[in-house]
Amino acid sequence: MNVSRLETIEQIREFLNGAHEVAFTHPADESTLRTFVVTVIRRYRYFSLTKGQRGVLFVDRRRLTG
Repeated sequence: MNVSRLETIEQIREFLNGAHEVAFTHPADESTLRTFVVTVIRRYRYFSLTKGQRGVLFVDRRRLTG
């Protein structure tokens, strides 16, 4: 699944609302997983988001990475 097209927190929120029955798998390689998470933190400027926006991003990444 290509989630790189999700550019805003609102798009991620809509994705989460519609993806209840989708099963995700994450890479077994921990370094790949860490790289993915760091990329997301930089892309969405995690530390400049509000608490609610960080929560949405956290739920999304938790669902995608297991």
